[in-house]
Amino acid sequence: MTFPFPFPFVAYCPYREEKVSSVMTILGGADLDRALDNDEDIEVIHMTLGIHEGDHRWRLIREEKATLKKWRAECRARAAEG
Repeated sequence: MTFPFPFPFVAYCPYREEKVSSVMTILGGADLDRALDNDEDIEVIHMTLGIHEGDHRWRLIREEKATLKKWRAECRARAAEG
Protein backbone atom coordinates (compact mmCIF):
# COMPACT_ATOMS: atom_id res chain seq x y z
CA MET A 1 0.00 0.00 0.00
CA THR A 2 1.31 3.44 -0.89
CA PHE A 3 0.96 5.81 2.01
CA PRO A 4 1.22 9.60 1.47
CA PHE A 5 4.03 11.13 3.50
CA PRO A 6 5.34 13.55 4.43
CA PHE A 7 2.12 14.81 5.99
CA PRO A 8 1.66 17.87 8.25
CA PHE A 9 1.58 17.29 12.00
CA VAL A 10 1.98 19.28 15.23
CA ALA A 11 5.41 19.83 16.80
CA TYR A 12 7.22 22.43 18.86
CA CYS A 13 8.96 25.01 16.67
CA PRO A 14 12.07 26.28 18.45
CA TYR A 15 12.11 29.43 16.32
CA ARG A 16 8.55 30.44 17.18
CA GLU A 17 8.84 28.92 20.67
CA GLU A 18 5.38 27.36 20.34
CA LYS A 19 3.64 24.35 18.86
CA VAL A 20 2.80 24.72 15.19
CA SER A 21 0.43 22.55 13.17
CA SER A 22 2.02 22.62 9.73
CA VAL A 23 5.23 20.68 10.34
CA MET A 24 6.42 18.37 7.53
CA THR A 25 9.15 15.74 7.66
CA ILE A 26 12.01 16.04 5.17
CA LEU A 27 12.08 12.24 4.80
CA GLY A 28 9.04 10.28 3.74
CA GLY A 29 7.84 6.73 3.20
CA ALA A 30 10.24 3.88 3.95
CA ASP A 31 13.11 6.30 4.67
CA LEU A 32 11.11 7.95 7.44
CA ASP A 33 10.03 4.57 8.86
CA ARG A 34 13.67 3.39 8.94
CA ALA A 35 14.81 6.60 10.65
CA LEU A 36 12.05 6.32 13.26
CA ASP A 37 12.73 2.61 13.87
CA ASN A 38 16.46 3.29 14.36
CA ASP A 39 16.01 6.43 16.49
CA GLU A 40 17.85 8.53 13.89
CA ASP A 41 17.55 12.29 13.53
CA ILE A 42 14.29 13.39 11.93
CA GLU A 43 14.58 16.76 10.26
CA VAL A 44 11.37 18.73 9.82
CA ILE A 45 10.34 22.00 8.25
CA HIS A 46 7.69 24.55 9.14
CA MET A 47 6.78 26.71 6.16
CA THR A 48 6.17 30.28 7.24
CA LEU A 49 4.09 32.94 5.58
CA GLY A 50 6.35 35.86 6.45
CA ILE A 51 8.55 37.02 3.59
CA HIS A 52 11.36 38.05 5.93
CA GLU A 53 10.92 35.19 8.38
CA GLY A 54 11.96 32.28 6.14
CA ASP A 55 11.11 28.64 6.65
CA HIS A 56 12.07 26.99 9.93
CA ARG A 57 14.04 23.69 9.90
CA TRP A 58 15.06 21.63 12.93
CA ARG A 59 15.31 18.09 14.29
CA LEU A 60 12.61 16.50 16.42
CA ILE A 61 13.28 15.59 20.02
CA ARG A 62 12.88 11.97 21.16
CA GLU A 63 9.33 12.44 22.49
CA GLU A 64 8.15 14.03 19.24
CA LYS A 65 9.67 11.18 17.23
CA ALA A 66 7.76 8.68 19.40
CA THR A 67 4.54 10.63 18.86
CA LEU A 68 5.14 10.75 15.10
CA LYS A 69 5.82 7.00 14.98
CA LYS A 70 2.60 6.27 16.90
CA TRP A 71 0.60 8.65 14.70
CA ARG A 72 1.90 6.97 11.52
CA ALA A 73 0.90 3.55 12.84
CA GLU A 74 -2.60 4.80 13.74
CA CYS A 75 -3.04 6.39 10.29
CA ARG A 76 -2.01 3.16 8.60
CA ALA A 77 -4.47 1.16 10.73
CA ARG A 78 -7.32 3.53 9.86
CA ALA A 79 -6.41 3.42 6.16
CA ALA A 80 -6.38 -0.39 6.21
CA GLU A 81 -9.87 -0.44 7.76
CA GLY A 82 -11.25 2.00 5.33
